[in-house]
Amino acid sequence: MGKWRTESCEQCGGDIYVHEEWARSPRFCKPCREERAAKWYDKSCRYCGGTLRRVCVEWNRIPDFHKECAWTEKPCKLCGHNIRIHRLF
Repeated sequence: MGKWRTESCEQCGGDIYVHEEWARSPRFCKPCREERAAKWYDKSCRYCGGTLRRVCVEWNRIPDFHKECAWTEKPCKLCGHNIRIHRLF
């Protein structure tokens, strides 16, 4: 049947039952895992419409673009040479 041991949840300190044959022990109990998962969501990129995966509601600055979509080149108004600018500016 196998041996079970008790470990503590990293968030609340509650008991987690772990089987000795599991390669990786869980770090959080089920209620804490569900609470943590509720903080993450997917969002659309403002430039390409693609999905920004795993955005956290607790971040101070939520991204609006993929890293590769955030920057573009635009001609300088004075000399005409292309300059690299962020899409928000």
